[in-house]
Amino acid sequence: MELKNISSLDLDNLRKEINNIDDEILKLIIKRSKVVQKVGELKNKSSGFIYIPEREKQIFEKLKEKNNSELSNESLISIFTEIISACRSLEKNLKIAYLGPEASFTSQAAVKVFGSSVIFHPKHSIDAVFYEVEKNFADYGIVPIENSTEGAVNYTLDKFTCSPLKIVAELELKISQNFISKETKFDNITKIFSHSQSFGQCKNWINSNFPNAELVEVSSNSYAAKLASETTNSAAIGPILAAKKYNLNILEESVDDILNNTTRFLVIGKNINKASGHDKTSIMFSPNEEVGALYHVLEHFYKNNINLTMIESRPNKKSNWNYVFFLDMEGYYEDENLQKAFENVKKISSDFKILGSYPKKN
Repeated sequence: MELKNISSLDLDNLRKEINNIDDEILKLIIKRSKVVQKVGELKNKSSGFIYIPEREKQIFEKLKEKNNSELSNESLISIFTEIISACRSLEKNLKIAYLGPEASFTSQAAVKVFGSSVIFHPKHSIDAVFYEVEKNFADYGIVPIENSTEGAVNYTLDKFTCSPLKIVAELELKISQNFISKETKFDNITKIFSHSQSFGQCKNWINSNFPNAELVEVSSNSYAAKLASETTNSAAIGPILAAKKYNLNILEESVDDILNNTTRFLVIGKNINKASGHDKTSIMFSPNEEVGALYHVLEHFYKNNINLTMIESRPNKKSNWNYVFFLDMEGYYEDENLQKAFENVKKISSDFKILGSYPKKN
């Protein structure tokens, strides 16, 4: 469709032009949906997965390369995420478990990855999210893995030591904490509900404004908002979506101590992804109990020119004072340099496991 010279059009004709463009967009979306349905038929014959993160990564990268408009890449990807979500639902209604309840930050992450045309299953714990996917009650799960100010989410790391699930995708979500309450004045508040990590992210603000308030840790910020809506003289720290859901007043926005507070989330499932060309790999292992064991493990990544992007440790529940290490690195697990490093790491460690290779965040 050729665009008219819009600079010479009045408002009525501009609106007519928008209507014509919308008609063309609709025709193309319908055309795309028919092609997707055919793809779905072929996938069903080969028992292929419906959600292919490496394919979506390639689509988004191509869109960003071709975007020469005033629309930001983020806005463009949001639009296409919903188009892809709607078309994907013609293949299958995906069931997505996430750390809930509704209006939590994890629920926002779930929509950002999968769009709105899926069936969401909010769960009360990270353990429950893993269980839903392991037992095929959900196709995928969304769990937090680390925060830019508070560090790793240990319970998620611990679940990978005993779960067969893989990491199939990742995303980052900017977190904006807000002070919300059914009260209208700070002076009325004596109790604050929040998740433990959010208390940590807003510690200085809380100490400055509510040094004597009772701080009550709960399982999620959305649940904190629910409790604040039911409890007099109380408030919560959480997302604006939770304030809207429970009809709370936003007494102050952005109470985070550090700007650009960001949480990284993982999509967990049973996919073994193919390479996207922009990948990360996550592994876990326990170094042998000998002097310099961890040093020698890390040495193999250095020698093979592998860039490590995260390293965390957790107690090994099989043996006291032994630890499991979790590493993220750039590259696909079948890359030659990663394979060389892995073979050497296996010789000087135990419990080695590849947790997944997946596209880097958009």
